[in-house]
Amino acid sequence: MTLINARLSRMAAGFNVDCQSMRRANRGTSRACRAYRHGERVRLSPIGVAYREFEPECGQWRDHTWREMDSRVDRVRAALRRAGFKPGDRLAIALPNSTDWVCFDIAALSLGLIVVPLYLHDSSANMAFILTNSGARGLVIDTEVHWQNLLPQWAELIGLEHV
Repeated sequence: MTLINARLSRMAAGFNVDCQSMRRANRGTSRACRAYRHGERVRLSPIGVAYREFEPECGQWRDHTWREMDSRVDRVRAALRRAGFKPGDRLAIALPNSTDWVCFDIAALSLGLIVVPLYLHDSSANMAFILTNSGARGLVIDTEVHWQNLLPQWAELIGLEHV
């Protein structure tokens, strides 16, 4: 057990050094650091539990491994690339706290996108204001109902190309 703890401590120290240099390179942000840490965790413990998520349909908690999450992140990353997103583009995410949010966040950050978080309980007018003023090119939204709530604001959603 001591050997494992020592190894984890060395890994954590390495993450801190790498992330500090990444923050300097990215003007103080930790965007690249989060994507880097995800990749390192996949490499070091692919079958380890990365996240636990409650699934209301079956009333149980579900474990997600690092490998499984990485596969999902890869699929999202590929879809964002196919949609034509480039580093510096803004992607708005309007999802509940979930592993889906994590996958979109990490995929976007790994491509150099800027994530614009939206809160599903906010009014559609506020969401439209944020979408327009942030310059978001894309929006990830969880349900048709939430999208229908935004539709009356469609004329204000200048620059939004992908939903």
